[in-house]
Amino acid sequence: MTHIDRLIFFTLCLSGVVLPIAVKGFSALFAIAAVLCLISLIQKRPLKYLRQHFLGGNLGWVWVLVAYIFASYFWSATPAFSGALALKLIAFISGFVALLIWMKNTSFTPAQIKYLAASVSIGVGATFISGLWMHYTPYLNMASQYINGQDLSLWLGYTSEPTRQVNRALGIASVLIFICAAFYARSHPKLMVASLIAAISISLLSQSQSAALAMIMGVVVFAFAKATTNPMPRLTHRLMIAGFVGAILFSAPLAKYSFDQPQINNLIPAKLNEVASVNIRRFIFYVYANDTQGHTLFGRGLNSDRNYAPAALPDYLRTAQSIPSMASIPAYFENKNTAIIAQHPHYIFLQFIFNFGIVGGILFLLAVIQALRLLLATAPTSHYPYYLAAVSAYCGQFLFSYSLWQSVMIASSFVIFIIAMMLHKETA
Repeated sequence: MTHIDRLIFFTLCLSGVVLPIAVKGFSALFAIAAVLCLISLIQKRPLKYLRQHFLGGNLGWVWVLVAYIFASYFWSATPAFSGALALKLIAFISGFVALLIWMKNTSFTPAQIKYLAASVSIGVGATFISGLWMHYTPYLNMASQYINGQDLSLWLGYTSEPTRQVNRALGIASVLIFICAAFYARSHPKLMVASLIAAISISLLSQSQSAALAMIMGVVVFAFAKATTNPMPRLTHRLMIAGFVGAILFSAPLAKYSFDQPQINNLIPAKLNEVASVNIRRFIFYVYANDTQGHTLFGRGLNSDRNYAPAALPDYLRTAQSIPSMASIPAYFENKNTAIIAQHPHYIFLQFIFNFGIVGGILFLLAVIQALRLLLATAPTSHYPYYLAAVSAYCGQFLFSYSLWQSVMIASSFVIFIIAMMLHKETA
């Protein structure tokens, strides 16, 4: 391992430090590691590996999907936004490919892998401890008042950012905890069970609905995969693929159906409706889903969902006015005083269909199947339930919270994937 390889490895180890402190730092962390990898690869020139593993069959559908996404720029409804996004995606994808090639062609000692696992695990643990920060706030405010006469948030100059940081970090930690559990399951099985129980308890008590959903989905898939593993949870794997098929192909029809069925509102707990603004989200889903009509096959093009202002917004608001549970929606948008329905659909599968249509959705499914195969190809069979749970938790975390194009989502996703493959490299 060269000096630059050690520097890349150390940068990835910082993931554990960055997670509980500044989750947005994943973008900077990824950028540093990617640039170092590109420098390292220019020196090594592993073109043979690039041809065999990236331009060949192992990830063929992934590259077809990437090409389709870039091609959709030419029919995008927002070419100005799409051009900037295309450049950003080129940078992220180039960095990810460089990291994958570096990881596959670098030998790590067992001690280094254990160091990486420990770093990430400590970061995950610290993140879950901070997940109940709202319960610590009164005591922190007392200390802050004693020191300078102000609440902590006023002293530090921000009020909402701690909640955003903790919630985002909890979501990512909900994915990483299953990856870390896979690494330690054999040596510390009881500790891993206790950690998962503690994690799901904290997520349910936290202010992050995304983290709670991620942990619930992850634990359910983990339990099901464990129960059906002999020797591999093929049933769980296939059910997950079926879930992706349903989520992609039926996201728009289900969004419209749920809006047209007032009785669905009775199934939603009042507290959840208040905290997560469920009715507003249902209206946003409905508008985006309805406006996929006429663009069903190929979608509206790259980044067309950004700051979307539907031409028929007055008609949609009148429709909402006629539904008792949605009667407050028109006033909400009138107070916003803008024709923009939302910055993005707040539902990743619907966002994908809106931008890329059914053709893009099918390519996405084929790419997901190949990516899962790559992730599981060299992993021990005992790790499969944990990794399938991590994939499920990932979907739960990002499903309703992020846009596909947010830098922190892309960077953290790539870093999580690299860490997962590195941690099972030593035990494979």
